Amino acid sequence: ETFAGFETRYEQILATLQKIIEGEEELVPAIADIRSEVEVKDVPAQHVLVIRERAPLESLSQVIPDAYRELEVHLAEVGVDPSGPPVTVCPYPDNEGMVAVENNWPVAEPVAGRGRGRIEAATLPACTVLAYMHRGHYEQLDRSYRALQAVVEKERQKLEQLKRELADL
Repeated sequence: ETFAGFETRYEQILATLQKIIEGEEELVPAIADIRSEVEVKDVPAQHVLVIRERAPLESLSQVIPDAYRELEVHLAEVGVDPSGPPVTVCPYPDNEGMVAVENNWPVAEPVAGRGRGRIEAATLPACTVLAYMHRGHYEQLDRSYRALQAVVEKERQKLEQLKRELADL
């Protein structure tokens, strides 16, 4: 990391600490109960152009928009209109703090052979998802993830309490 990068990060940390001192932010933010806002949705298979990469967690706020811009330029070059907003598939980081992130732009029809460089044509499989609309800045996305994880844990506990064993005697 360069000195300028370190200085910028240091200033961000100081600004966050000042907000905590002034009561504008909590040291450990409360996790909102979002159960009423979470939906179970069946998502159909989706043709996409995708950029797959491994990146440090702290760089995702730059990696994701850069990938979307690259995909947008490529779509314009090949004359394909996107069929929806971009989608990022982003699991938790590994033990090294790296994330295998996939930035996708949906397209109506397969675009096989129309990738370039690190851009690939692919199809996201159909699946069932828990859906929640994050509201706020990208830097606060972890709060939404924690809230969604809390819903998953609460629902898992309810399901575990309902377990019963059936025996055919």
